[in-house]
Amino acid sequence: MTHLQGWQADFCGGRPVSPNNKLMSTYRKITMKKVLIAAAAATLMLPTAAMAERDGLTVYNTKCGVCHASGAAGAPKVGDAADWGARATQGMDTLLATAKKGKGAMPPSGLCMDCNDNELKSAIQYMIDNSK
Repeated sequence: MTHLQGWQADFCGGRPVSPNNKLMSTYRKITMKKVLIAAAAATLMLPTAAMAERDGLTVYNTKCGVCHASGAAGAPKVGDAADWGARATQGMDTLLATAKKGKGAMPPSGLCMDCNDNELKSAIQYMIDNSK
């Protein structure tokens, strides 16, 4: 008797169990459902853990810098006080609304479709702070 057969016999009240036993078939189905549910739950929790909020520098380097480093398509260039001076006086709420809506060649949320409001604000603040 193998280890598995011994366990199956214990599970079935000491009776020898064939692999085709209806009780074991039901047990395997239930076990498989539990495994699949656990795997699905782990998969759903992963994005939450992986998507910790990014700081302004990270968002700028991975999303905004593509256009704002060079001033492509009329984007205000980071480091250019003239480009950012008037914008900075508009206030963060106005700048956030503009970034979310898009402006000129910039699509809504820039290139950061997965950014939340705080991440966009952090990126905007980073660009303002580095353009004085």
